[in-house]
Amino acid sequence: MVATILVLTMGSVAHADDDPAPPAANPSPSVPASPEAPVDSPAPETPANPAPEVETPPSPEPSVPSLETTAPPPEHPAPDASPAVDPPSGAEPAQRSAAVSCTITAASAGTKPAGQTSYLWGWARNCPSVSSLTAQRLVDGQWVGFGSTTPDSTGYFTIVAPNATSVGLHTYRIGFEGVWSDPVTLNRIPGVTAAGAGTKPVGEVTYVWGTAHGAPNRPVFTEVLVAGRWSRSQVGTTDSRGSYTLKLTYGATQAGTYTYRVGVDSAAGRYYSPTFTLRRTAAWSATIRNTVASDVRHTYRAGCPVGPGQLSTITMTYRNYSGTVRTGVLVVRRDIAGITRDAFKEAFDGGFRIGQMTNPDHWQADDVAMMAANNTSAFNCRHVVGNPYRMSPHSTGRAVDINPAQNPYRAPDGRWYPTATYATSRPTSVTGLLHTNSPMVKAMTRRGFQWFSGWDWHHFER
Repeated sequence: MVATILVLTMGSVAHADDDPAPPAANPSPSVPASPEAPVDSPAPETPANPAPEVETPPSPEPSVPSLETTAPPPEHPAPDASPAVDPPSGAEPAQRSAAVSCTITAASAGTKPAGQTSYLWGWARNCPSVSSLTAQRLVDGQWVGFGSTTPDSTGYFTIVAPNATSVGLHTYRIGFEGVWSDPVTLNRIPGVTAAGAGTKPVGEVTYVWGTAHGAPNRPVFTEVLVAGRWSRSQVGTTDSRGSYTLKLTYGATQAGTYTYRVGVDSAAGRYYSPTFTLRRTAAWSATIRNTVASDVRHTYRAGCPVGPGQLSTITMTYRNYSGTVRTGVLVVRRDIAGITRDAFKEAFDGGFRIGQMTNPDHWQADDVAMMAANNTSAFNCRHVVGNPYRMSPHSTGRAVDINPAQNPYRAPDGRWYPTATYATSRPTSVTGLLHTNSPMVKAMTRRGFQWFSGWDWHHFER
C-alpha cells in the first residue's frame, strides 16, 4: 500500500511539471488599472517625466498537488499507468494572473481652456515587450483611435490630447492588445485670447483682438479696471470661428496705464481672457536736462572736444516701425538741443518712424554695432569709422545719425555700413528711409542741419 502511494505521488508531480496550465493568450480588458495612477500634473502643458515607482509583483509559486489531494482512496488502487491528473482547483487562475501583470495607467490635466495644448500621460507597468501604445477617444459611444505613443525605458509615456478647440468633456484611454487604462477625461472650457497695441498716444484709436475658442457667434465684451472694480466698456459678437475685434475707448483722451480683460458669454458659461494693459502716452512729450556723467559713461573720455557740462540729454517720444510710441534718448550739444527737439517733434507729427533711439552706452559706444542695430544717436566721442586718424563730428555733439539700417554710410575704403542694401537704390516706400520729401529731412534741413546724402545717408550735422 505504501509503494502504491509513492508511485502515484511521483506520477502526479511529473504531470504537473510536464504539462503546466497555459497562460492566457488574451488578457481580459477588465483587469483593473493600477491604483497608483498619477495625479494631475502641476504643469500639464509640458508634463513632467517622473520615474515611476518600480513594482515587482510577487511571482506566484507553482501549484504542486499534495499527497492528500491526488492519491486515490485506498479502496481504489491506482493502475500501473496512472492517467494524467488535472491541476487542483485554483492552479490555472494563479498562472493567468502572472501572465496578466501588465497594467496601464493614464492621467490628464482635468480641465484646460480650449485652444491650449494639453497632454495625456502615464505608465505602462510590467510590459517589457510593449513598443507602442494606442490612444483612443470616445466618440458616440465607440472607441476611435487618434494616435500612438512609445513608452520610455521606465514605461512612462505622453501624447497630445486631441480636440484642442472643442469645448466639452472628452474621454480617452491608452492601451494595446486588449490591455487598456481606465478612461480619463479632459474638460475643455472656452479659452479667450487677447492682444493689443501695448502703447498708444492719447487720441489715437486702438483695438484689442483675439479668439474665444469654442465660442463662435457669442457675445463678447471688454472690461476695464476702475478703482479696483471691473467695469464693462465695449460689446460685440464673435464670428463663426470665435474671433473678435473691439475698440479700447476708456482713457482715450488721458495719458495713463489702463488694465483690461475680455469676456465671452459662451454656451458653457462666462469666461475671461488674461488681463492686459494699454499705456496711453501724450501725443508728443519731450524733456531737456543737463547731461550728467552717467549719461555718457562710454561715449565720453578725458580729452574729448566737449564734456558733460556742454551737453544736453533729450528724452522724447518717437513712433517705431510698427507704429508703437516709445520713449528714446538723444545727447546733443547744449546750444542745439532745442532745435533738435523741435525737428523730431515735426517729424513725429508728420508720421516719420524711427527704428530705435537708445543711449549709445548700451553698445559701449561701438558705432558699427549701433548701425547694425539701426539705432538713432548723436553725441559719441570717437574716430571716424574707417579712418582712425580723424575725430568724428559726433565728438562735438553737433551731429545726429538717423535710421542707419535704411540709410547706410560709405567708409573711406568704399565699404558700406551696416550694409549696402540701400546704398544706391532708395525706394521711398521703405519705412525709415530718408529722402528729399521725408518729414525728417524737411524738419532737420529747415533748422540748419546739413544732410550728407549720397554717401552718409543717415548723417545730419549743424
